[in-house]
Amino acid sequence: MTSPGIIPALFELVEYICKPDEKVLILTPSYAYFKHAADHSHIELVCSDLLNDNGYYTMDYADIEAKAKDPKVKLCIFCNPHNPSGRIWAEEELKRREAAVKKAAQEAKEKEEKAAQTSKTPSSGGGYDMPSGNGVLTKKKGVNYFNGHRETYYSQKVLPGGGLKIPGRHIASDGTIRDADGYICVASSDYPKGTVVQTSLGAGKVYDTGCASGTIDIYTDW
Repeated sequence: MTSPGIIPALFELVEYICKPDEKVLILTPSYAYFKHAADHSHIELVCSDLLNDNGYYTMDYADIEAKAKDPKVKLCIFCNPHNPSGRIWAEEELKRREAAVKKAAQEAKEKEEKAAQTSKTPSSGGGYDMPSGNGVLTKKKGVNYFNGHRETYYSQKVLPGGGLKIPGRHIASDGTIRDADGYICVASSDYPKGTVVQTSLGAGKVYDTGCASGTIDIYTDW
């Protein structure tokens, strides 16, 4: 990803990584645009307060780990030197922060996988036992439930997808990326590439993987 500056990059990073119901973790006090980036995408902000010893700030590793365990926390924004305190974090501090976040992320992942294994049951629609609404996925909506699966989207403006090998690739009038046969290009970790699936925007074909089980990720130009 390229960006004309750090502030646009922050906004694009949050929008790219986080879905509407997910969260961003930051250490406070913090550079104001960390919060502005989350607010811009209507993403909930989770704060871990730094420990202040007469103006000398240190990280609360236990608090960072506890808050990073929330499976909704998908992004931790961090800077070195720290803004606004000016602290230059020592290598040992950075390693401890990294270990705390990785440990929390692993526990959250295991928790999600366990929950998925207990609730995942194939439905007649070929998806999973999730709410099935009648709505249509849109850029503003971000997440939609259809035909027993969860729909999200990823944009070619962020991920060009040059290696997907989509024949007749083009942008349809609804902003979806489609192949020569008119199938919407989607990603799924539950179906082999080439599988035709039904989405709220029409018939899709699996060209990519890498999304969560039970999710159909629709490729768009949004």
